[in-house]
Amino acid sequence: MSQARGVPPLSDRTVWRVGLNTVALVSLVLLVRAAWQVITWILVALFLALALEPLVSWLQRRGLRRGLAVLTVCLSFVALLVVLLRSVVPLCLHQLRLLLEEAPILFGKLRRTGAFAWLDSHLELGALIHERLRQGGSGSLHSMVELARRVFIGVGAAIAVSFLSLFMLLFGRDVVDSLLGWFEPDKRERLLGLAQRMSHRVGGYVGGALLLAAMEGTVVGLVLLSVGVPYFLPLALLVALLAIVPLMGSALSAVLLGVTTLASTGMHAALVVLGVYLAYAQLDAHVLRPLVQRHTIQMNPLLITVVVLLGAGIAGLLGTLLALPVAAAVQVLLQDVRARREALRRSSA
Repeated sequence: MSQARGVPPLSDRTVWRVGLNTVALVSLVLLVRAAWQVITWILVALFLALALEPLVSWLQRRGLRRGLAVLTVCLSFVALLVVLLRSVVPLCLHQLRLLLEEAPILFGKLRRTGAFAWLDSHLELGALIHERLRQGGSGSLHSMVELARRVFIGVGAAIAVSFLSLFMLLFGRDVVDSLLGWFEPDKRERLLGLAQRMSHRVGGYVGGALLLAAMEGTVVGLVLLSVGVPYFLPLALLVALLAIVPLMGSALSAVLLGVTTLASTGMHAALVVLGVYLAYAQLDAHVLRPLVQRHTIQMNPLLITVVVLLGAGIAGLLGTLLALPVAAAVQVLLQDVRARREALRRSSA
C-alpha cells in the first residue's frame, strides 16, 4: 500500500519513544496500584501535617524555634490523647459493649414499630437482617481472625501516619527546598509561593473539617445524654467520624441516630434527637461549612458535589475524604496558570 500523500513516515526513534512512554505509564499505574495502601497513609499524614501547620506557625511567630514548636504541638496532642484514653475511652467501650449485647433486644423492639413493619412488608427487611446475622455468626472464627488482622493493620497504620506527620512537620521544608533546587532561580520564588498557597488552603480546609466534626459530635452527644440514650458516647463518636464524609455523612448519621434512639429510648426521644440534629445539620450546611469553605477551598457547590462523587467512584470512602483537599490544591495550581496566561496576554496586547 502506498504512503498517504502529505503524511511523513514514522521514524524508528518516534516509535521507540512512544513505546517506552507507554511502558513507563503502565508501569507507573501498576506501581501505584501495588503501593496504594502506603500511598493512602502518606496522603493522610500529609493532610494531618497541613492541619497542624497553622498551630506550629503560630508558635513560631511567638518566638519558638520550629523544632520546639512541633514538639510542643505533638506533646499537646499526646497529652490530650492520654486524657481521652484514661477518662472517655473506657466509658465509650463500656457503652459500645452494652450496645452490642443489647442489639438483639433493640432489634426486637424495632420490629414492633409501624415503620419497620411497613419496610418489612415491602422489602422483606427482617429476613434480610436475619440472613446477614446468620452469615456473620456462621464464620465466627474467621470473623475473629479477620477482625484481629484489621486491628493489627489499623494500629500499624496509625503509628506510621503519626511518624510521617511528625517528619513532614520537621523536615518537609527541607524536602521542598531540595525540590526547588532543580528549577531555575527565577522560577523558585513563584513555585515556593504556589506551594505555600496550596498548603494554606488544604491545611485550612482539613483543620476546619476536623473542628466542625468535633463540634457536631459534641452537640449530638449532649442531646443523646439529655434524652437518656445509654450509648451516647459511641454514637457521638461515630457521628463525628461521619461528619468528615462530605454529602453522605449527614444522611447516614440521621438514620443511625433515629433508629438507635427509637429502639432504645422511644419515639418521643427519637423525634427530639432527629429534630435537633436536622436543625444543626442545616446550620452546618448553610452557615458553618460554607464559612470554612469560603476561606479555604473557595469552590462552587456544584463543583464540590462533582468532585466528591468522582472521588467516591475512584477510591470509595477514602476518595470521598481526600477529594476536596486534592481539588483545593489543584484549584490553586489552575488559578496560578490562568493568572500567568492573563498576564502574558496583557503584556502582549
